[in-house]
Amino acid sequence: MGSRPARTLWRLPLTLVAGSLLVLLGAACAEAQQTPSIQTPTIAATETAALQPAASGAQESTAAQPAASKAQDGDAKTEGIQVHGDWVLEVRNPDGSLAERREFRNALTAYGASVLEQALGRTATFGLWGLEVGADPLSASPWFQVGTSGPGIPAQIFEPTGAPFAASYVFANLVLSHPSTGGLRLTGTAIAQRDGQITYVSSMATRCAPTVTPASNCNILDSGGAFTYFSTRVLSTPVALAEGQQLVASLTITFS
Repeated sequence: MGSRPARTLWRLPLTLVAGSLLVLLGAACAEAQQTPSIQTPTIAATETAALQPAASGAQESTAAQPAASKAQDGDAKTEGIQVHGDWVLEVRNPDGSLAERREFRNALTAYGASVLEQALGRTATFGLWGLEVGADPLSASPWFQVGTSGPGIPAQIFEPTGAPFAASYVFANLVLSHPSTGGLRLTGTAIAQRDGQITYVSSMATRCAPTVTPASNCNILDSGGAFTYFSTRVLSTPVALAEGQQLVASLTITFS
């Protein structure tokens, strides 16, 4: 009878110890299982944060490209069709040697824009071409207004059938050609009557009624003269000409 209490007392501590061990083991297992679940979101968040700038940058680059394209399209629509006039002036000595060569561009006049608009719209026909080279003041021009003396005047170069009158400063040798690179080219020459200089150049055109055959010399739609300035340019540095030297003027007109 006296030994049972001792066994009972021994069992109780074992049960308590076993229970305590189980609790401790369960806690340890739970703690071990909880560790990955805590670390995984932390790692994932770190990787996501590290990738976000790159992803954001890629999205901005992709979004920027269409915007740039739209801006370019908008600029192109704003600019419209451009008319380019490329001039080449060559001064040649009587023996044919080259004394000077100058290249530059000119600007389309309001009249030139009107002629193009009406020609494309079939409300007018494009007539003959002409070139004019002169000086400001006129006294510096290499060409005389009358004979071989007197006030200066610009030289005018027309197509063979387009010269409105004969004069010492009028040259009817202008040639219209079509380069293989595109556009059209006007080329003509003029001989200097005296020492002088050129300070401006212009191209001239005639605007005819729509019923007139192209390349005709007409004065139907333009009052005050058959030829009117199509494009012009004032030179930053004059081109000098000596008496007897030949000026070879070439204008190439292109579109873009």
